[in-house]
Amino acid sequence: MSQGWYNRLLKQKAVWWKAGDLDRFGRPSYLAPVEVPVRWEEKTEQARTPEGTFLKFTTEVFVDRVMEEGDRLKLGPIESNTPDDPTEDQLAIRIQMFKITPDAQNRTTVYCAYL
Repeated sequence: MSQGWYNRLLKQKAVWWKAGDLDRFGRPSYLAPVEVPVRWEEKTEQARTPEGTFLKFTTEVFVDRVMEEGDRLKLGPIESNTPDDPTEDQLAIRIQMFKITPDAQNRTTVYCAYL
């Protein structure tokens, strides 16, 4: 699949923490942070989950890979003081919903995280 035009839109950087298994207290653990290209757009939207629940989002983030609800993102590059646990960083926001949208010819896929 050709993702060229889509990847050129992703000019910003973000730190992504993938949620791992739950610890013994039922809290998610996180894999090591990874820097990913993004397009970060601040806006307020509402959406309905497949279960019918309404969610309100303040940020829409276009990314270059599949992510999952529960993962966390923070705008900006990885730095030497980036924590391994995103719950220690107030700017690391939880992904509430994630959408994968292919184009009509299935040549380009758009990945979008809603925070």
